[in-house]
Amino acid sequence: MQRRTFNREQIAWAAGFYEGEGSVTISNSSDGCQRLCLQIWQSSPECLVRFREVFGIGNLGGPYRNNSGWVKHNAPLKPKYCWHISGHQPVQAIIAMMWPWLSEVRRSRAVEMLRQFRAYESLPRYQRRRWRELLA
Repeated sequence: MQRRTFNREQIAWAAGFYEGEGSVTISNSSDGCQRLCLQIWQSSPECLVRFREVFGIGNLGGPYRNNSGWVKHNAPLKPKYCWHISGHQPVQAIIAMMWPWLSEVRRSRAVEMLRQFRAYESLPRYQRRRWRELLA
């Protein structure tokens, strides 16, 4: 397996893009479990494709119907596209690579989501459905 090399300037660009447009969340998966997720939504896919190329991973989805409720000059809303990745290790790896360029707000949000997800994973399976109550 060939080892991937990363370009520092491209990662800095990706961190700035994520800083303005991205999010890290814990969301429900289709099987009822929780998943740690990084995502970025855009009205055009070009920057999302570039972001994926920087790290070499992630999924692109769309176009999706824009149901945001925002109307701009009575024009129809553009469809939305999404880059996303889920899983503790890939999310943590991408955050770690972008870390030097992230703001304190983004860093603290990432640390909090990683902490909560580790706590969720440490629970016995039968308690995971109520994990938010148990961690409060």
